[in-house]
Amino acid sequence: MKRYAALVLTALWFSCGGPASLATVQAKVFTPSCAFGTCHNPPKGAGDLVLNTDTHSKIVNVPSPLVPTMKLVVPGKPDESFLYLKLTKTTAELRQYGADAGESMPSGEPLEAERLELVREWIADGAKNN
Repeated sequence: MKRYAALVLTALWFSCGGPASLATVQAKVFTPSCAFGTCHNPPKGAGDLVLNTDTHSKIVNVPSPLVPTMKLVVPGKPDESFLYLKLTKTTAELRQYGADAGESMPSGEPLEAERLELVREWIADGAKNN
C-alpha cells in the first residue's frame, strides 16, 4: 500500500511539473477555469475577484469579500484558505463558513484532482509569488 501511495504521489509530482508555482497554478487552473467570460475576468470579476493578472496581490493574505473573517489564501494553510475551500467543498459544506459563502467553484464541473493538488501544494508551500 505504501509503495502504491508513493507511486501515485510521484506520478502527481511529475504530471504537475514539480513544485507548484503561482505561474503554474495561473496557467493550469485560474486562466482556463476561473478567469474567462464574465467569471473572474475584468472589468469586475464575480465576487469582486479578478484572476487574470496580478493574482498574488489579489488573493494572498486578502480577506474574502464573501466571508471577511477568512483570507482567500493563507500561506502554508490550504485548509484555512477560503479560495481552496471554494474549490474543494460543496455549496452545502461552504455554508458552515457563513450564509454568504456562495457556491462551490468553478461553476459546472469540479476541478480534477491533479489541478486541485496544484493549488493545495502552492498554498502549502507558502503561496509564493513565483
